[in-house]
Amino acid sequence: MTKTVLVVLASILGLGLVSLGQQERGTDTGVTTVQEQEPEGGWLMSPQEFHLGRSWGSAGERGVIVTGYSVVDAEGLLRIFMVQSGAGALDSPFYRLVVTDREGGRHPLKWDHAGGLSNRDTVVKNAIFTLDPKILAADKIARIAIERVKPGKRQETRKD
Repeated sequence: MTKTVLVVLASILGLGLVSLGQQERGTDTGVTTVQEQEPEGGWLMSPQEFHLGRSWGSAGERGVIVTGYSVVDAEGLLRIFMVQSGAGALDSPFYRLVVTDREGGRHPLKWDHAGGLSNRDTVVKNAIFTLDPKILAADKIARIAIERVKPGKRQETRKD
């Protein structure tokens, strides 16, 4: 059932099956700083290469599948749509989407919207994140990752 939901979501987004973890391989940028500095809560998705306009994702060991897609909107803002599926899918206060620049600098994205659906068998959660090019231009992003936020810690990417 979960795979069917992801195939439907991928189809709606026009991503095809690539969003199910069958990503094309690119040249690695060599940025390893984020991987060396695992966040206090661990990774929901460990750092991977970022390519604007291409999907990314991970099937985690805790039964959570994560996928996303990025675009630059008409205002020049980077928008990232992210979907989680699985019984262990986290609510938005418990994860943080971050990108790194080529030098390894960490840049949390601003959380704009989150929602989801569930039934007896499946949980699907989605969120939209934004990054202003004044902070970091999309073509300067090297990696993308999702950090787990420990309960009791305030998520710094949440829009106030």
